Parts: sequence; C-alpha cells; structure tokens
Amino acid sequence: MMPYRAIVLGGTGAVGRHVVSGLVKSQLCKDLTVIVRRQGDPQDLFGIASDKINVVVVDFDHLQQSSFDGFDVAFSCLGTTRAQAGSAAAFKKVDLDYTVESARLLKEAGTQQMLAVTAANANASSWFLYPQTKGLAEQKLAELNFQRLVILRPMMLVRDISARFVEKVGLALIPESFQVHVRQVADAMIKVAEQYQGAPQVGVPAVEFISHSDIRTM
Repeated sequence: MMPYRAIVLGGTGAVGRHVVSGLVKSQLCKDLTVIVRRQGDPQDLFGIASDKINVVVVDFDHLQQSSFDGFDVAFSCLGTTRAQAGSAAAFKKVDLDYTVESARLLKEAGTQQMLAVTAANANASSWFLYPQTKGLAEQKLAELNFQRLVILRPMMLVRDISARFVEKVGLALIPESFQVHVRQVADAMIKVAEQYQGAPQVGVPAVEFISHSDIRTM
C-alpha cells in the first residue's frame, strides 16, 4: 500500500487508543487525524504523544463535512454500552447514528477504505439491543458503497489493566478462545488496511468480514 492519510473515530476508547498508537508507529501512515468530543492532551486521550496526531474536536450531533475531508483510510472504533450511555436510545445514537453519519461524510469526501469494529453476534434481525444495533450499523455502512469496507467482528474484548473489576471477574468465567485483547483488534485493523492494493479484484467482495478467530491469529 502507498503512504496514506488516516482518520480515527473513537480514538479514546479501548480499541481506538491502540489504533492511534499503531498508526503513530506505522511508516505508511503519513498523516493521522483523530476525531474526539473533548479537547485534551494526546498523552491523556490516547496514551501516546506525537506530532503526527492532529486532534479534531467535534459535536457528533452536528457534524461538519469539513472535519472529514482528505482521508484515504478511516478506522471506526466508536462504541459504548447501554450502561455507559444511560439508555437504549443513547446507546443506539453512538453505535449506530454517530457511526453511520461519520461514515457517510467520509464517503462523500472520497475516502476509499473504511474499517469498522462491530461484534461477532451482530444481527440486524435480533430482538436484543446490542446485536441488533451492531447489525444495523453493518447494513448501513455497506449501503454507503465504499470502495472497500472491512468489518471486524470480535467476541469478548479484553481491555488493558485499567479495565473495571467486574469485567475481570466476568472474563474469568469465559473460555480464553472467546476472548481477544483490544490491542489485537487494533493491530488487525491496521494490518488489513495496509495490505490493501487498490480497487477490488474480480471475485473479491467490496465488503469483507474479519471473524473473531481470524483476529486472534493475525
């Protein structure tokens, strides 16, 4: 892949922080913009400081096209939980509305490659909030017709040592094969992005899904 300009959505989250760190270290990523909701020092926001990082503060309820112009590759790590969001509607606003509207603006601006993290159980037809929302996000992202859309579907995310105690207790009850560290997801996103060779070849789908097991072995 040629050197590229990248934009990260959700760069302060568990996966996003590692994506930002990985792109700072990447020799192919020549320019890095991170969209955030609040101003702050890059070291505090992303766990890494670099002159390569351009922080852009936005209001996700009133996004401007100018914030999304000029990027080759987009990494979407936006996501929350119902508990963190405070309600089902607030959860869907982040995981569905913000994700899709940001992607729409990127597509309008000419971004060719979009990578997004959803979930292994994503299913737009599900009766349950989380998989349904993730599945709807996948559908709407696909409808935007990026030149290349890559959707990563991890199962149980293992966060850094600062993760909440209740999550650690829960992970102890889940088979290790169902778990994947957030850093592995971020590394997989960057690796897949940088393997891209341009327009899709015959027989290669414009939408690619990276399974949990594939993420673990990349």
